[in-house]
Amino acid sequence: MSERPTHLGEALRLMRVFHDMTLTEVALLVGRGNSHLSEVENGKKPPSLDLLQRYADAFKIPLSSLVLFSEHVSSPSDKAARAVAKKVIRMLQWIEERSHEH
Repeated sequence: MSERPTHLGEALRLMRVFHDMTLTEVALLVGRGNSHLSEVENGKKPPSLDLLQRYADAFKIPLSSLVLFSEHVSSPSDKAARAVAKKVIRMLQWIEERSHEH
């Protein structure tokens, strides 16, 4: 498996950072270990549907919002979903950078 973050892993990391939470805090919140979440955020392990649901519940967002980031199909019809996911991630990264400036 690739060792670069997937859109989904990066989105989970950015959600954690946006809420100013450590990996340990999120691990306790979703009932998983730090190392497991770190591997998911870094793209070394795919997140299970159960883990995605735990994130959705913990952060009070729809599961469908998280699943959007898992779009990695190479078919041309999926270009729009990938483009939207990339734009949302860029926006979250911008928010992360801005929060470090303040």
